[in-house]
Amino acid sequence: LEVLLVAIKSEIVEKQIFLHAEPASAVEAGFRMQSDAHWDNGQCYHVADAGGIGQGVLFKFHRAQKQVYEFHFGGKPGSRDYENQITEAWFRFARLAKRRTIHIPNDPRLLQQLTSRKYFTDDKSGKLYVEPKEDYRDRGLESPDRADCIVMAFYDRLQASGQIAARPQGDHRIGDSTRRRL
Repeated sequence: LEVLLVAIKSEIVEKQIFLHAEPASAVEAGFRMQSDAHWDNGQCYHVADAGGIGQGVLFKFHRAQKQVYEFHFGGKPGSRDYENQITEAWFRFARLAKRRTIHIPNDPRLLQQLTSRKYFTDDKSGKLYVEPKEDYRDRGLESPDRADCIVMAFYDRLQASGQIAARPQGDHRIGDSTRRRL
């Protein structure tokens, strides 16, 4: 499942779901959405899952000179309270939702995924972490892809830290968890 969202400030204004699609097809559809909206590359940034099969299409963003934030689910979070980046993104999204400062699509599957994922505290480190996808699916639920996509879209750390990558320069390797500042 591939999910594309268009967010303008705090509102999701467009959503496309691709069942059984290649990630490259979803990336191309995202580029078309940007073109149809007449947004140049300076007005638009993309957030891409940089792990698993998503890593194989990151070159498309760089080749097309798109601004892209390579989101690493297990990457280092900005806060020491969280085990990883995806957990930080989920908790940030929860705070925004609780304050009612965001607008999301009325999608029953999305709402089910957003409200059924558990979180835990690591006994040794005391850090919070969200339920791994494998455990979530083991409970008989479908993969939380829609929810992961929306929490990634509202992950504010990428704007605050300037971690949006332009064209790769120097020794930047696609899929690296290290980022260059613009």
